Amino acid sequence: MKRLRTLEYEVLKAAVVARRYVDIARSTGTSPSYAARVLARLEEKGFRVRGGFDYRVLSLQETFILAPYSPSVYEKVVPFVVEKAIVEPSKKRRLIALRVLVPVGAAEEVLDILQLEPEVFSEVERFTWNPYASRATRFEAGLLSVDPEGLSELVEGGAFHRPSPAAQPIIPDEVDLMLVAEITRNPFLKLSKLSAERGLSGQVLSYHYVKHVKNARLDNEVRLEAPGETPGKLFEVYTPPGSEERVAWALSNLYYTREALAAPGRGSVYAFTYPQPSEEGALLDLLRRHPLVEDYAFRGYVYAAREYTVPFGGVVGEGGYVLDAMYEALYSRSRKTNFIVYEI
Repeated sequence: MKRLRTLEYEVLKAAVVARRYVDIARSTGTSPSYAARVLARLEEKGFRVRGGFDYRVLSLQETFILAPYSPSVYEKVVPFVVEKAIVEPSKKRRLIALRVLVPVGAAEEVLDILQLEPEVFSEVERFTWNPYASRATRFEAGLLSVDPEGLSELVEGGAFHRPSPAAQPIIPDEVDLMLVAEITRNPFLKLSKLSAERGLSGQVLSYHYVKHVKNARLDNEVRLEAPGETPGKLFEVYTPPGSEERVAWALSNLYYTREALAAPGRGSVYAFTYPQPSEEGALLDLLRRHPLVEDYAFRGYVYAAREYTVPFGGVVGEGGYVLDAMYEALYSRSRKTNFIVYEI
């Protein structure tokens, strides 16, 4: 359970759908500067607000890989690998979990670069906890907890809206990807400030944002970090093919679900969860009672999760993505890189 002030929780909810600090201020009756300070305080408590994107618009496919642990992949910054974590099924066995944004049509090449077999690879739809719309979160007396009534609604098949179809996919250029990376780590970024920092024309940035980036932008995401060194838990949930997204969405309504990844057509959902011992019962209750959950398996404890933005720089050219940077990041001894990635 997380302890918050009432205003902090209201700011957190408003931040999901806001684009500027002034939007949060209007929703909560505060000033933009105060809203920014509250968000900074929330970050210290483990709540991180990041810009959300539909990467399909950028011709990138969300994928999930669970494979034998690779020190080089975990320790190095690899473009297109936007999330990595260590998963331990037992004290003697280690896996690596990767979320990779694969350029459309390049799955085989990416697996070859990572030296992995196709069976560890799944195309996924990703769901994260949304405090603005969550049906199973209760905030009472300064504490976040699971709402039993909301949990029952999820079990009974509460309203689920499948993600809207993506806008027409594009191959973004360096400026587009730079904007995506900057907004991912700061969704309330002012383009005028970025223009001054980068020495780029404000008109150029505005054009790229309106014409390309805006079409890919979703609501902001709230990322809940595990307290201290507490490990998370990775579950694989088995469901009839065609039901994966509904089950992943139901799991994402639990505030301690960091993310739920649905693998459409494969009958699997991967749920990264960070419940306290007293809270895990609600999670298991949902898994046991949900009519679309056929079974589930504990895949391991989750440690040392790291997140990164999309790469920009030398990763696009001649009308498509260039995967040379991915190969060089893993196998070149040179410290020079022709791409930029932010760790967030």
